[in-house]
Amino acid sequence: MLILDRFFPAIAAGAILCAAANPAAAQQHPALDTAGIERITGLKGSYSEKEKVFEVSKPRDDVKIHIDDRAIRGAAAVSR
Repeated sequence: MLILDRFFPAIAAGAILCAAANPAAAQQHPALDTAGIERITGLKGSYSEKEKVFEVSKPRDDVKIHIDDRAIRGAAAVSR
């Protein structure tokens, strides 16, 4: 424990310096493979530049919705 107590401040300072050395590199993200996502899911998606999100949607067919004994299609009944 004594060794850890002696070297911890130096290790912590080194880690902070390494992280601060290139903050831009820490914020860079790899390119998003949207074609690969669409190929794997079998669905078309859309990318929102504002939110930095690639969204893939699939209508649900496991939820049956009825209003006044009438069946409602899922896409018409459920919206976000």
